[in-house]
Amino acid sequence: MLLADGKVCITLTTGGAGATNHSYDFGVNAITLACPPNQTAAAAAGQSTVVVNYPAPTVKPTGTPFTCTPASGSAFPVGVTTVTCTAGSGATAVSCSFTVTVTSPTPTAKCDTLCYRSAGYWLLNLDKLPNGTVVIYGVNNNSGISTNKFRSIQSALQGNAFGAPLNARQKFNREYVAAQLNILHYGGPGAPTVFNTMWANLSCYQIDFAPITLATGAVLTRDSMVKELYMHITAAIQSRNDADLAKLTTVLELLNGTNLLGFCN
Repeated sequence: MLLADGKVCITLTTGGAGATNHSYDFGVNAITLACPPNQTAAAAAGQSTVVVNYPAPTVKPTGTPFTCTPASGSAFPVGVTTVTCTAGSGATAVSCSFTVTVTSPTPTAKCDTLCYRSAGYWLLNLDKLPNGTVVIYGVNNNSGISTNKFRSIQSALQGNAFGAPLNARQKFNREYVAAQLNILHYGGPGAPTVFNTMWANLSCYQIDFAPITLATGAVLTRDSMVKELYMHITAAIQSRNDADLAKLTTVLELLNGTNLLGFCN
């Protein structure tokens, strides 16, 4: 008989009539099992699994057989996998578990960049305007205007023909048109060179600015991708949100710079 306290009771009966019962209690060592601590491993670039050899659990009495699933030496996928170990069988079986966490490598941020030239450079080189269309906020219902529209492009880049201080919209158009001309210079938004740069962080251009919170609640930082800047600009133009455009102008100014000789910012 197995007693609850981990002892075995054996009863012996001797003699015939008037037999006597003798009971003996024998101590039984209960099985204990302690799993190793949680394990971590890092997958190499391009790998989805990692072979992990983890420490064996501690089991007593020593020599008691045990099993662990998945077994040590298995290929563990990226993510968290629970390993369950069991020793003993039936009513005396005990188990424990731990986790194996496999992390994927952090992708290297793209830092492909374009040569952004200033609005002043393009104003001095109107004969070098690339072919294509640009959006000038508040002109032509915010639809694209051909760069062949010389006077419209010149007016946007100049901002104010009389040299007076520019208002917020003029400042935005000056920088936004220059940025679009820089993109057209490399083949336009669909060109592979331009497309790759859209996935780069703004910090790749060595610019710094305080986080910008927009009306939508979105926040633009130097760690945001370039494509996010243009997405926010497009959304602000469509909603005619001049306040957001004024904030985004500061980033365009940093991208384009002020050099008149065509040096990259």
